[in-house]
Amino acid sequence: MLHGHGNDKYKYSKAIVADFSSNVWFEGTPKALTNYLVQNINTISEYPEPDAGSLATNIEQHYNLSKGACMVTNGTAEAFYVIARYFEKKSSTVVIPSFAEYEDAVRFNNHKISFVMNGTLSADSTFNTDMVWLGNPNNPDGKVLSYQTIQTWLRNNGNTIFIIDEAYADLCIGYNSVIPLINEHQNLIVIKSYTKSFAIPGLRLGVILAHAGFIDKFKFYMIPWSVNSLAQQAGKYIIRNYNSLLFSAELMNKLSQNMQQALSENTSLELTPSQCNYFLLKLKVGDSLGLKQWLINNHGYLIRDASNFRGLSTQHFRVAIQDEELNNKLVEAIREFCGSI
Repeated sequence: MLHGHGNDKYKYSKAIVADFSSNVWFEGTPKALTNYLVQNINTISEYPEPDAGSLATNIEQHYNLSKGACMVTNGTAEAFYVIARYFEKKSSTVVIPSFAEYEDAVRFNNHKISFVMNGTLSADSTFNTDMVWLGNPNNPDGKVLSYQTIQTWLRNNGNTIFIIDEAYADLCIGYNSVIPLINEHQNLIVIKSYTKSFAIPGLRLGVILAHAGFIDKFKFYMIPWSVNSLAQQAGKYIIRNYNSLLFSAELMNKLSQNMQQALSENTSLELTPSQCNYFLLKLKVGDSLGLKQWLINNHGYLIRDASNFRGLSTQHFRVAIQDEELNNKLVEAIREFCGSI
């Protein structure tokens, strides 16, 4: 891990009262899923399936994909590194600002890297690299490229492979997944994570969805037993009960929009509108690291200092929603900080 990430409360001796730095769903792991894992805790006494094959089959059926179109990974980070390793020394475009692991994975595997700001992209964009890496919805700003735009890219850039990270798809109201396009386009690879929506980041569960020919090749770079028994059990339970385990999208959107509205009224901030449970802000005066430390020291609130995202500045920070009461308290705390500088 070459870059820092959110949820770094372990660094601080001060007790963290509320964590706004992590864009994992704030209500935590669904109780039904927790209870199921407790009931199946004895599975840790045996080796898991080496390739999580039965879970992969369940996921293929869930998304109406062809047999062999899924590979389960130890979180999405492993997925990025497996893909980048297979395409070692190729050329990659990384759309920024974005999750640092895209860049880290391709740099580690000696890709020739180009960067493009997501605000400059349109359906007419063309690419001259072997691969394009992007988050959709994007982290840290919540920007979304339409289904139609990506479909056009796939058609117009037949020699370029697009790696679309949909880790936050469930956390963005109205998002239209491009997974169905896998059946039509062999130059599309979709990465999914179940850790954000179902609040299981400690279990590490992600998947690569792609044409079966790619999946067969990626498997050569996977470590056996990469995905542990409990993670596989969690995945199977999630796929069987997907919709009933998901949080209320309406609640998420209401909390997020209310908080964005309140923060946008602070004249010391610039806010990038988002349909997700997280959004990006920029201080007009001061820096995000100073704000982060001040919030910890004075209120025990943790935000994501976004200054280490390529393409952003020392004034950028990201906030993910909590419940309404905590959201309002953070809004007031940030207003207090802005009034003190």
